[in-house]
Amino acid sequence: MDKHPGAEFYVVLVDKNEGYINPEEERFNLLEMTDVGLPRPDIFPYQYNILELNTAVKPFALKYLLETHGFDKITYIDPDIMVFSPLDDVWDNLEDNSVVLTPHMREPFDDGRHPSELGIIQSGTYNLGFIGLKNGTDAIKLLNWWSERLYLDCVVDIPRGLFTDQKWIDLVPAYFDKTYILRNPAYNIAYWNLHERELTLENGSYMVDGNALAFFHFSGYDPRKPKVLSKHQDRHDLLNYPDLTHVFDLYGSKLLEANLIETKEWPYAYKNLPNGVEVTDAMTMTVRECLRKHILFPSPINEADKFCDFLMTPNRKIFGENVAPFISALLRKRPDVAQAFPDAHTNRLSPSLWDWLENNTHEAWKFTGLFSPERKNLACSDSIIENIVDTYFSRSDLVEAIPSVFKNTKRLNEFCDWLVEHGISEYDWLSLEGAQAFSESTSGAYKAIALYFSRPDLQGAFPAVYTEHGINAYVAWLHSNVANIVNLSDHEIDFFAVWVKLNSDKVMKACLIYSQVLRTAIGGLPSVFNANSITETLKTQGLDISVNDVLEWLTQEFEQDPIEHLISYYYSNPRLIRKNYLETLNSGSLQQLFDVIDKDGLFELLDAKWVRSLKKAIESYQPDNSVNVVGYFDAATGMGQAAHSVKLTMQQKHQVNTFTLPLLFTDRTDIDFDECGKFFGKAKLSAATSIVVANADSVEQANAIFPTDYVFGKKIGYWLWETEKLPGAWAHSDRFYDEVWTASDYCKKAIQSTITKPVKTVPLCLNFDEFKEIQGVRSEFDLPEDAFLVGYFFDQKSVFERKNPKAVIDAFNQGLGNENNAFLIMKVNSPLPGLFEYEKLKEYAKDSNVIWVEKTLSRKGTLELMSCLDTYISLHRSEGFGLTMAEAMALGIPTIATNYSSNTEFMDDEHSYLVDIEMVHSPKAYGPYPKGTKWANPLIDSAASKLKAAKNSPVEASDIKSFIHQKLSSHTAYKFIK
Repeated sequence: MDKHPGAEFYVVLVDKNEGYINPEEERFNLLEMTDVGLPRPDIFPYQYNILELNTAVKPFALKYLLETHGFDKITYIDPDIMVFSPLDDVWDNLEDNSVVLTPHMREPFDDGRHPSELGIIQSGTYNLGFIGLKNGTDAIKLLNWWSERLYLDCVVDIPRGLFTDQKWIDLVPAYFDKTYILRNPAYNIAYWNLHERELTLENGSYMVDGNALAFFHFSGYDPRKPKVLSKHQDRHDLLNYPDLTHVFDLYGSKLLEANLIETKEWPYAYKNLPNGVEVTDAMTMTVRECLRKHILFPSPINEADKFCDFLMTPNRKIFGENVAPFISALLRKRPDVAQAFPDAHTNRLSPSLWDWLENNTHEAWKFTGLFSPERKNLACSDSIIENIVDTYFSRSDLVEAIPSVFKNTKRLNEFCDWLVEHGISEYDWLSLEGAQAFSESTSGAYKAIALYFSRPDLQGAFPAVYTEHGINAYVAWLHSNVANIVNLSDHEIDFFAVWVKLNSDKVMKACLIYSQVLRTAIGGLPSVFNANSITETLKTQGLDISVNDVLEWLTQEFEQDPIEHLISYYYSNPRLIRKNYLETLNSGSLQQLFDVIDKDGLFELLDAKWVRSLKKAIESYQPDNSVNVVGYFDAATGMGQAAHSVKLTMQQKHQVNTFTLPLLFTDRTDIDFDECGKFFGKAKLSAATSIVVANADSVEQANAIFPTDYVFGKKIGYWLWETEKLPGAWAHSDRFYDEVWTASDYCKKAIQSTITKPVKTVPLCLNFDEFKEIQGVRSEFDLPEDAFLVGYFFDQKSVFERKNPKAVIDAFNQGLGNENNAFLIMKVNSPLPGLFEYEKLKEYAKDSNVIWVEKTLSRKGTLELMSCLDTYISLHRSEGFGLTMAEAMALGIPTIATNYSSNTEFMDDEHSYLVDIEMVHSPKAYGPYPKGTKWANPLIDSAASKLKAAKNSPVEASDIKSFIHQKLSSHTAYKFIK
């Protein structure tokens, strides 16, 4: 400090100051770790050991100081560094550079000692006991990048090429042009470079190769062992270097004078959980893995006991193994233990492992505090889902009282109620949490089957997912891959395993309709004309089935009129397609096709009555004016609502047949698929038009389950795109369609710049009837009753840079932040706990009046929450439509939005509040949007003033409703179809 009079000094305490330090008596400013903007500060201390944690905090603290205090230049120095003279070389080089680094070594060498060049390469080229930064764009960019990397990867893991914060900095000279490598030997002298530098004591001053010593890094030195230069090296012996001994003695004496012996005994706040259980590397590894995979877990600091239970409860989502995650992590951190107990990765009951754990608790990293009979039971117990299922089938009274639990949604719900009302009291092993887990697992039936039908590769790997072998193989695959499958849990897989076995006949019929692989095997879509092929294919899979069984299903249960069978067979037969029999669809072309099939002898097996009905249908056939609307109807997203919107628009003039594209992101729990078509719905092959509401990047997946080659009429894709140009990667996504529709002229311009098919604007519409019944009650969402509420709703899976939620917080703080009775409601759909940018956003908003609603609500629930708002705001950079803005206006809520992209086609300055912008180009790629993407930067000053205006002089709700109804009714939307 004496070397830099006038400079400010900060110490970041990676601990808790529990009365051991009086900041008022110190010459430095004390910052606690939780003050510097860490993501999830309640969890961050428990995701690293003490070495890793101290280094992980570094970029967050540096950025905090630069942004909060506005320093022009800043240096970080490790606590084991002593400064001997002003760091002029650092300050001077920061005039023209943004970053100053010091290398571990400047010259090659090889003497067989430690550390070697290999050791330096493994730990990092530059020593991060020091870094100098100049405030500016480059420094903040570096610190943002570094912070993101250290969020989960500030570990000592040499095999993965990681060494705390340090190894990452090898990339900095390549990433940042204005990086200066300070080679002055007087800076950062330490055990790793003493072989190339000579330190001497001359006239009472320390010199290094003729330069005044700037700072010495005493890494690995302990004054209680004064003859040992560093515990990290074996190259140098202090006995051989008198001048070096002098400087070490000086440093050591200062440490001892500063009460090193006493302070070393001060407790480390994060050594133990609040319940006394010691924090170990296996524990921190588990926390990081949960954050990486967005897995919710109890707070280590606020729910320590529940957190320990979580560590000891088997969960394949974390490490992909059906054992307690703590044990999985222990085996990864201790290869010797994994080698000694090879079955421990898969066998929860491994007796040899448990014997070792119980008798070698010190070796197992103080496992005693975590280990208890209750937690051992958690670690070794069978799946709660399997236990409940076994209980149901073992109780004849239950089966009689609540039959068909796994085939009927109503019965399933009754059984879930019984578990809570009676099961908990009847069975000691069943808790309320267990009963709730079973109820939540029921969504697994739909999710697992939706995953299967959305992935042709799974259909190819498990083509008969309705036979015992196929079911077992698919379930095993799900379990072994659950760690990498988003939104599917072990419990849900366990439920699916039971459900699919009891409904295998329905699943088989669904596969005939929806499985791309099975369609190929049977020669197309199922029809009475390929009944033989269906029968033979199923027999090769081991099913005892006759052609009559197949025909009975196709003619009685399948609910497909005879004409559809004819069309299905036509599109499955290349010979017929080449003859172009159905160039037009009318009685004549159908009769011609009938005659060809009759000559082929395909009617011989068919019931005469059914054949007569086909003839009659051909004679009386009238063109089918219906429309197939295909889309993600189950999705609580913009594309999900787009499918409903297109359906509503087409219902103005047409009968609409809906087909739901399978989606894993759903909590759909209905299981009573009494008809095979109830899985996802059924389209009509004879429909005049088929509209597939799936974006350009999803059309391959959509076409796999709804192949447009099998439908007769016009094929239309309905796409949305948010930026000014659809990326060229999807230039050929239009090949399945005759034309593409989109929601706005803005989108139309973006899409037609890339594809060759015609593009038409058909705006999305709103179902205004559903808004009439919406009445939000603030208390139901724990919202303040009398406050002024501003809201923004966004999906966490969307690209943050485009959605721009930070700008909403900034505008709110500037416009209404000084008003105690104003709150910003941030509604987050599809919450992904642990996502870095999201956790940083929450930490950024911690001192603001922000209320977070972090859950996926039903459609009705979402609108009820929205109706609680006084103002809605969206400061997006670009939007493909702007659904939430339209919905807010439909509720009569004054709405503020960026004056750019699709939303401007249904918003104006008279009925809404449009925010001024500047156009910018993205500095890098964000998600699907390439570097250089042109979009808007909404101006915070403008947004803040609009917030004040919306609060003080809001537009009348009735005027907003009337305006948006005129713009976005289904009647208006249909006028665009010509």
